[in-house]
Amino acid sequence: MQKDHILAFDTANEVIAVGVGRLDRNDRSIETIVSQEIPVFRASNTKLIAQIESALELARVNKESIACVVCGRGPGSFTGVRICVATAKGIALGLGVPLFGVSTLDAQAWDQWQRGVRGDVVVLGDAMRKEVYPVRYALDEQGVRRLNADFVIKAQDACALLASSRSGSRLITGDALVKYADLFADQGTF
Repeated sequence: MQKDHILAFDTANEVIAVGVGRLDRNDRSIETIVSQEIPVFRASNTKLIAQIESALELARVNKESIACVVCGRGPGSFTGVRICVATAKGIALGLGVPLFGVSTLDAQAWDQWQRGVRGDVVVLGDAMRKEVYPVRYALDEQGVRRLNADFVIKAQDACALLASSRSGSRLITGDALVKYADLFADQGTF
């Protein structure tokens, strides 16, 4: 059987994100078949496997056709990242396929690039305790360039930091906007 599908998932935050894609080896691209985000507030340990099975069923993909597993490696909740990586490792080992870890924030920046966004982008990850992970990116026709490493900062301080580094229009995205949209409203377009 041809192994031409990719299974990807992330539980670094308060949602389970699951995707199934079809790999085109000729043009080295991936076509999304199923993409789901399920709110699970600290319950990914009890719902992840069921959501993976549901996504595979929706995509009409059997496990034997999976070429690799991709998992979110954070930053985010320590327990959420641990659940994601352990589950991904188990699935990859069980299927005998490679496992790749991807930054949760980088994946969001690449999603914006895929949607046609170009220019300055800030991804704000919710770090809990009134803190965020602010990562700045430059998106152009060649791809995504990360401008800073992961770090944690109080949401209020991140707002001031972004204000001091603003050089024009920018897009702001990420799960921290659920809690802090009002705080960052003047820092860019959501």
